[in-house]
Amino acid sequence: MFSSLAGVSGAAGQGNYAAANAFLDALAGYRVARGQAATSLAWGAWEQSAGMTATLDGAELRRSARTGLPPLSVAQGLALFDAAVPLRHANPVPVRMNMATLRAHADQLPPLMRALVPPTRRTATAATPDGTGPDWLRRRLAGLTEDQQDTAVEELVRGYAATLLGHGEAAAVHPERDFLELGFDSLSAIELRNKLTALTGLRLSPMLVFDKKTPAELARWIRREFAGPGGTGPQPTSREGTAGEQDTVSRMFRTAVVEDKVGDGFHMLQAIAKIRPTYDQPDDPRHMARPVSLADGPATPRLICLSSTVVNGGVHQYARLASHFRGTRPVSAIPLPGYGAGESLPATAEVALRTLAASIEQAADHDPYVLVGHSSAGALAYSVTGHLERTGGRLPESVVMMDTFRPTGVESQGSLVGGLLDQIFRSESEFGEFHSARLSGMAHWFEIAAHLEYEPVPMPVLFLQCAEGFPGAESEFDRWRSSPLDPSHTVRPMAANHFSVIEEKAADTARAIEEWLVPGR
Repeated sequence: MFSSLAGVSGAAGQGNYAAANAFLDALAGYRVARGQAATSLAWGAWEQSAGMTATLDGAELRRSARTGLPPLSVAQGLALFDAAVPLRHANPVPVRMNMATLRAHADQLPPLMRALVPPTRRTATAATPDGTGPDWLRRRLAGLTEDQQDTAVEELVRGYAATLLGHGEAAAVHPERDFLELGFDSLSAIELRNKLTALTGLRLSPMLVFDKKTPAELARWIRREFAGPGGTGPQPTSREGTAGEQDTVSRMFRTAVVEDKVGDGFHMLQAIAKIRPTYDQPDDPRHMARPVSLADGPATPRLICLSSTVVNGGVHQYARLASHFRGTRPVSAIPLPGYGAGESLPATAEVALRTLAASIEQAADHDPYVLVGHSSAGALAYSVTGHLERTGGRLPESVVMMDTFRPTGVESQGSLVGGLLDQIFRSESEFGEFHSARLSGMAHWFEIAAHLEYEPVPMPVLFLQCAEGFPGAESEFDRWRSSPLDPSHTVRPMAANHFSVIEEKAADTARAIEEWLVPGR
């Protein structure tokens, strides 16, 4: 049997995959213990673009190399196969190891592998302070002005980011460029968060990297949290963005979801949204949703993705999908205003549509474009297309909707929304506790989406319909199956569920979109 190293050592973002491979390893062990023949080879990655490695982008391949376990060539894999089978061992682990890299990160290795490479003493440098902590940083910032402290922390953030992205030096990371534009995805964002947690001693949210958007903004926030006005070190309390914040709103809403009181929970969030600042001038630069570039390439039309209205929505949700278009065609994504602390919410549905239309015009930059939306964002893309047609705006060439449900309000879709939120709350280890701005922003945009118009549009629409149910809710899939908003839409079934279609199955989704845009490719 062929299994994977993921089941032996664990792998970020591959829990389900690791569990399936661990089962094969356990089956082999069980048979051997009973005197029966069985071998389960826990393979490391292969260089050949096939299977799991066929979906890896450049960032993921660089991440694999940084682990000290570079991919196997075909010749190396066959040689290891020939060596492993005669051993008659239940669970050989054929992998290629870069011992120098493993030794450099010995204290971060899975426990099973630490005995292979005893840790070495590392010397910290100002540019790459691995192995340092709050005391080192406190000394580094002592005696500096706040501006100088910001610069010092920014250098550290850029150094870490450069390492994670595979760059040779921090200068390759522009301090004012969005982390997603730099090439970060959810896994590399968590890696950066982990490094900054070790450096500062602060409990940082996994979403912090995307919430703060740029290395410069993140550095300023970290400096304030760590040093405080007097440069005294980590503060006992922290503002939004830290996992340690016990957000009463978050706890109460989660309780409502667990106790099947989704409607009541949303009423609470909507009440909070009503007392938040709003705006009614979409062209005000303070409220413009700035598009973020996720990929580039020569092909047209470009793809413009809208963020979904759920609490964990945002530009980051398209990072994996966009990675499969790099070098092929431009991809950008537009956030929804009101999900960040201090941001204002659009006062009405009309203001929301005008905001999105202005951001789309900016993202298109006079090029032909296709609007793309996952889940509720598909409905937003469809509705804003109708708005552009009514107001004489420049229309997209087509619209792509990924597993979208027609928004009719929480009262009529409580079961569906509750199921979605239950799955989202299970991902808090990846996103961190959702603060009140995100939660009330979600409730406000849910209300907006329920009052938008969804009239037929004059261009082709691709509807990607997921053929699998939510994990743990497969038995109710028939109730929750998405369907196109109009019978004229082209429906393409996808072997994915509502979440994996832009995560683990993002490569398949990108392929389906590209084949639809360029038939015969």
